[in-house]
Amino acid sequence: MSTTTSNYNLVKPTDIETADITVINSNMDIIDNTMKSQSNKISALNSDRIYYGGTSTGSGNAYTITIDPSVTSYSEPLAISFKANYSSTGASTINVNNLGAKAIKKANGSNVTNLIAGSIYTMRYNGTNFILQGEGGSGNATASDILAGKTASTDAGDVVGNIPSKSAQTYNPSTTAQTIASGQYLSGIQTIAPVTGTATVADVISGKVFSSANGINLVGQATIQNLGGAQIQTGSITAPSVINPNTTTHIQTSFPANGIIMIDKYGARGCYVLPPIGVLGYWDAGSTSGEHYNNHGSAGIAFNGTDITWYSSSNTLWYTPVTWIAFKF
Repeated sequence: MSTTTSNYNLVKPTDIETADITVINSNMDIIDNTMKSQSNKISALNSDRIYYGGTSTGSGNAYTITIDPSVTSYSEPLAISFKANYSSTGASTINVNNLGAKAIKKANGSNVTNLIAGSIYTMRYNGTNFILQGEGGSGNATASDILAGKTASTDAGDVVGNIPSKSAQTYNPSTTAQTIASGQYLSGIQTIAPVTGTATVADVISGKVFSSANGINLVGQATIQNLGGAQIQTGSITAPSVINPNTTTHIQTSFPANGIIMIDKYGARGCYVLPPIGVLGYWDAGSTSGEHYNNHGSAGIAFNGTDITWYSSSNTLWYTPVTWIAFKF
């Protein structure tokens, strides 16, 4: 009785059986179909084969390799691999079996510029360019470009960041500049506190710069008189040593005064104030003795803007230095 083979079930007649053409044809069909199936699988494997070209040659970002001579043209999806003989510095090409240089691209279509010497790369032809396969991380970020504790894959490998993180903070107004240092990540809101205060330009002396809730770098417009005070300037007359009777002396001030107080070296005192406060013109001999006190008499004062004219009367002697205090209410 005939048997069958263990793999393809071909009929095996015994040595006492006569040849049966039907059995023979059936066996031939099984063999033919099986061989065709295997052939298709081999073709499929060949179409997906990765041809290794060894270490490349070439320079200037133009790589060259030689693979199986049966590859006589570029066709999709031809796959190749090779070991780079040098590191690329820009957009690169690959020339296989002298079929012509083709650009090496990333999957996103950008140029490959970072091949590393000694590394093995695999790429497939897409009908136009060779596309780098499984490229992994890329980029030129360094530790100072990445947040502290975070890792990124770059051309140089995995890099752990060192940018410090700055949490929320409030900065109060200060008399000096306050800065937020560079090279850090602001993980929280940075608040610049507002200037406080209620002062207005009418509360600050004219020409003085100030800041308040009403504005920054405001310029005051008030006068001392507006603020309830008096503008004051002091000076002295040092020559001659004696101001004789019937002498006219000019005192220059930086503002139009409306009053003046004068004191000589021995204590003689005088005070003049214009209306509306009233003319209070008098000279007082003081509390100490001395010949000059007996000679004190009246004197005249004229206020002419920033010039104060002092008229010494016929019986007045003043001994310098004479200190004067001019004021304006």
